[in-house]
Amino acid sequence: MSSLPLHQQRPIRVAVADDEPSVRLLLRTMLDLVPNVDVVGVAANGLEAVQVVERERPDVVLLDVNMPRLDGPGAAELIGAFRPRTRTILHSASPQGPAQAHARELGMTVVDKADFERIVHEVLAHDDLSVDDSALREIESVVMTAMEDAGGEAAVIARPDGTVPFYNARAARALGLPYPDRETDLAGLRRNYEMCYPDGRPMPPAERPICRALTERQPVELRFALRTADGLVLYRSRATPFFDDHGELLGAAHYFSRAGSV
Repeated sequence: MSSLPLHQQRPIRVAVADDEPSVRLLLRTMLDLVPNVDVVGVAANGLEAVQVVERERPDVVLLDVNMPRLDGPGAAELIGAFRPRTRTILHSASPQGPAQAHARELGMTVVDKADFERIVHEVLAHDDLSVDDSALREIESVVMTAMEDAGGEAAVIARPDGTVPFYNARAARALGLPYPDRETDLAGLRRNYEMCYPDGRPMPPAERPICRALTERQPVELRFALRTADGLVLYRSRATPFFDDHGELLGAAHYFSRAGSV
C-alpha cells in the first residue's frame, strides 16, 4: 500500500457503511492507518449512510452492497443525486445477488470487501476535493422514507404540490427521463411518456397512481401501460403517500415494475 499515490492537498474525508459491526470496525481501523485519510463517520444501514453523508459531507463513502433499510446501490443513487461531489464505492462479500445486479445496471463497480488494498486504492483515487456543494439540494425526509420502501423497483417521488424532487434510474429508463435525475414536476414528467390503461385508453392525469395517492391520501395499487414504439408495455404499480408525525402529507411515491407486453 505504500506505493499508492498520495497527491491530495488535504486528507480525504471518508464515511464507512456496513451492517456487520465487526466489518465496520475493521474497515475504520484499517483506513485510520492510511496516511491522508480521515474517517469522519460510520453507518449500519443505507439510510444511515445517506444521513451521514448529508451531515458530514465526506469526499468518499464506502457502501456495503447488501444493507437493511436501503441497499448500497439505492443509497449510492440518492448520494449521487443530492451530493454528487461525494464519490461512492460499493463493496461486497459476494459477486452475485439482486443488489449486485442493480449496481451493475447503474454502472457501478463492486469491490471485494476482503481486498483491502483495492479498497484503499479506490479511496485514494478520489482527487476532486475542490467542489463547493454549499448550494446543493437538501435530501428531504420524504425522499429517504420513500426510497427505503422502494424494494428495488422504479420509483418516482412527488411533493404535495406535484413537484418531483427525485426519481431513480429504473424510473428514468422506463419513462424516458433524463438521468441523473432532474428536479421537475409531474406535468413535466408526463411530456416524456404516454401512460394508458391496460386496454390502451389514455389515462387522465388525475387517475394516475401518484396523483390519486396525493389527493386520496391513501395507497393505490393498479396496473398501467406505457405506449412505446413496440406497442403497449404493461406495469404493475403501487403508490404510497407519506405523512409526518403530525399527520401532514409529505408527498407520495409511485413504485412500478414491468409485468409484460399487452
